[in-house]
Amino acid sequence: MSGRTVEPAPGSSRVDTSAFIHNPERLLTEDPLGFSWFRRIDRVLTDAFARTLAQELEARLMWERIDYCGLTQLWRGAREVGDAYCGDLCWRDSVSPTVETGFALFGSTWLLGLLGRLAGRRVQLMRPASAYLMKRGDRICLHDDMSDDAQCLSVVLGLTSGWEPGDGGETIVGEVESVQDLPTPPEIPFQLRRWTLKDGFVVLPPAFNSLTVIRLSNTLAHGVNPLISQKVRLSLVALYGWDK
Repeated sequence: MSGRTVEPAPGSSRVDTSAFIHNPERLLTEDPLGFSWFRRIDRVLTDAFARTLAQELEARLMWERIDYCGLTQLWRGAREVGDAYCGDLCWRDSVSPTVETGFALFGSTWLLGLLGRLAGRRVQLMRPASAYLMKRGDRICLHDDMSDDAQCLSVVLGLTSGWEPGDGGETIVGEVESVQDLPTPPEIPFQLRRWTLKDGFVVLPPAFNSLTVIRLSNTLAHGVNPLISQKVRLSLVALYGWDK
């Protein structure tokens, strides 16, 4: 089908991701998350690779508009009809080696090993990486990503460059104070909710070439503040669960 190509299999053996990790040995001594809500690792990829990946995603991926009653508004990398998270991604032309490697990273032995050390036990990729692009006014409502009790980590590769205070688009992570069900139109495939957090929540500004690992549980929630500036916020996000 014109303009559509098959997404590379996560962790495909034909894709070598190790050459694009910046100084991978430094991450062998990362302490487990324990009860920490998150861990951010800066400069996870080589700078040149991260820049090229961001440019090619923004220009070559086909984007679809997502709007959940104004609570969440953003652009998501379009997939073949029928599967919003695991179907084949849709591209304007063929997939480049850089893009293929970027997606393969999320299922790579290297990253699974790092996440296992952080989580304290083996994990597996449960939802392949999705691309998210946010423009002025876009936001992501607070949520816990616990559609499956086995899910334990949300992993975000940040590809937003040039962020400055006042631009908005910060990630919020904290303990849940309350959850309220909201009226949900039938076309939305999940229950809409309004979440509030306890005092002490963390606000993380977007950071280029960063890997943010967020611990998932029924007592934690995270979201993204509205984007205020005219800049673009770009990220790849995947979900992981316990390896049986």
